[in-house]
Amino acid sequence: MITVLDETRQPAKDAVVWLDGRKFTPDEKSGSILVPFTQQPGAKPVILADAAGEFATLASFEHHAEEYRLDAQIFIEREQLLARREATVAVRAALLLGDAQVSLDLLKDPKLIITSTTLDDVATTREVKIAKLDPAKVFTHTFSVPERVARMEVVFSGQVEKLSKGGEKQDLRASEEVSINGIDRTAQVRVPHLSKLRAATFLNCSARMASRSPTSRSSSIFGIVIFKTRSRSR
Repeated sequence: MITVLDETRQPAKDAVVWLDGRKFTPDEKSGSILVPFTQQPGAKPVILADAAGEFATLASFEHHAEEYRLDAQIFIEREQLLARREATVAVRAALLLGDAQVSLDLLKDPKLIITSTTLDDVATTREVKIAKLDPAKVFTHTFSVPERVARMEVVFSGQVEKLSKGGEKQDLRASEEVSINGIDRTAQVRVPHLSKLRAATFLNCSARMASRSPTSRSSSIFGIVIFKTRSRSR
């Protein structure tokens, strides 16, 4: 988009732009001159002139390609990833054309691909179709957490049509990965954590214990007070 200003720094209504032998005129409402995207981005020379052709000057501008980008924040609460429980993934998405935000309606076939990988490296994938995206709201989806899960990956993807390339589709995606239960891949059997409650500091130790089932483990938590702060009276 090009805006030609007059001597009062207001959009010149009768200005035109010549680019690659083509003439572009300003929009009646905004006064700006819309220039289509190019397949050869870079600095380009343009001629700024009045409609009558009595005045003209040579200038240059940065001609951009039609490049879309998916800006998505994906969040999973790690504490929800418990075996045989339900967890919720939240997605807030925005579609960018260059640096400008455009309507999410341009994003076709939006979907979530949720892949869970167990401690035995067995991966399970499920696909969630998204009917409608609202940029002002967070999209959420609830799923069941499998047993012995070690890694969760969520991919948000879709396609846009690039008009500058005759409707060619561009694939867009954003992803987030969460790793849990890493202690189960090691020989370590306990994990210490420091916590503070009032004037005392505790050392909590979560211990991994074997159960009767070879495919599951239980855990126990015990704690000791390592020091306690006493208040002094005057």
